[in-house]
Amino acid sequence: MELPVRFGKYLLEESIDDGEAATYRALDTETGRTVMVKVQTDEWGDPVEATEMALAAPPGLRIVSRKPVRPGGSGFRWKWAVAGAAVAAALALIVVAAVHFWPKPNAAPAAAIASAATILTPSGAMVLVPAGAFLFGEARQQAWMPAFYIDKTEVTNADYAAFCKASAHPLPPDFPPEEPDYPVVNVSMLDAKAFAAWAGQRIPSGREWEKAARGDKGQAFPWGDQPDRSRTNIGLVTMLPADAFPKGASPYGALQMIGNAWEWVNDTRTPTPQELEDFAHRVNPPLASDELWYAVQGGGFDSPQLTPLLMWDAKTAPERWQSNDIGFRCVKDAR
Repeated sequence: MELPVRFGKYLLEESIDDGEAATYRALDTETGRTVMVKVQTDEWGDPVEATEMALAAPPGLRIVSRKPVRPGGSGFRWKWAVAGAAVAAALALIVVAAVHFWPKPNAAPAAAIASAATILTPSGAMVLVPAGAFLFGEARQQAWMPAFYIDKTEVTNADYAAFCKASAHPLPPDFPPEEPDYPVVNVSMLDAKAFAAWAGQRIPSGREWEKAARGDKGQAFPWGDQPDRSRTNIGLVTMLPADAFPKGASPYGALQMIGNAWEWVNDTRTPTPQELEDFAHRVNPPLASDELWYAVQGGGFDSPQLTPLLMWDAKTAPERWQSNDIGFRCVKDAR
């Protein structure tokens, strides 16, 4: 296979020679983790099953993605991609590339070129984050991400109220109907995921969120590398409308990726002893040993400082936690 190539939720990036057949270093596009994946193929050489493996341990292995084999289906296309007359093979390679492969990191992102820069969805306007390499984290490590859309603003009270009405989902505590253009807050990760599923979307991974916020060069703030309090709601005591501070937009046009409301991201975390102690006195019923905790990123109106740490660092909260400074935004794959 020509790499990189997308299979299920994995982006296969590099072949690994570890004595196993068809083993790859891959990006889990849902969690942003780098993993090792063993791929099994059918009699035509078509991938049908991917098994995630520990990076430094023997294959363990739970089946994480399966695709049925259909005579005359994708296996037929893969077979044509590697055999046949020169003209037929060339044509087949074009078809296979269009159907099966994401573009190489240094290639023109064809999927992004074909996608609209902005689309309208049940969560509001979404902006395109093109496929390609980007820098993330404090160390500005390089990774590659397929194209996706992200909400231009945090999900608003108006959009969340529409979801609650359509699905009979309860409104958040202290919901303010008189502020339809403000970010919805007091929503748990469970609430956020329910909204995203209703809208045909999902909650972004930490890496997706960070690329949308910092651009491909990993800049310190959405607008650039210099701090500028006039571009964000940090330390202003109160929440503001979701479309405020247009001069603080990220390179892709997403607003208030820093400040206003903290935002849930779909990265599970292990809480620190201090976090366990803190939340033990704040949640009811009491914390369970198997409680899921998720990252919250971007800072809020009540954050004391405007610092680049808010772009790559995160705080952690139980998935059922609701707070008046935590909201969310959604993403969806660009197709």
